[in-house]
Amino acid sequence: MAGYVTSLLLLAAVVAGAVVLAWRRRNAGVAGRGSASLRAIEFAPLGPRDRLVLAECEGRRYLLAQGPQGVTLLDRLFENGAPVAARDGGQTR
Repeated sequence: MAGYVTSLLLLAAVVAGAVVLAWRRRNAGVAGRGSASLRAIEFAPLGPRDRLVLAECEGRRYLLAQGPQGVTLLDRLFENGAPVAARDGGQTR
């Protein structure tokens, strides 16, 4: 009988640990999604692995190219309400 109770308590501890781990993973993924200062507005596919991304950060919009080699800034679309061309030549980050 004591072995049965021990096994049952061990099983309950494993299940509780799995529930806590799943809850922490789920909440960790949600933390970064709701950022008001950074968001992707729109995507446009360019090919099977490349796409354009219109992103907004702190009220400024950026046109980015995303592909296997990384992300490239193509243009700063709005800065203080006026269109502005990228000054750094679209460096890959």
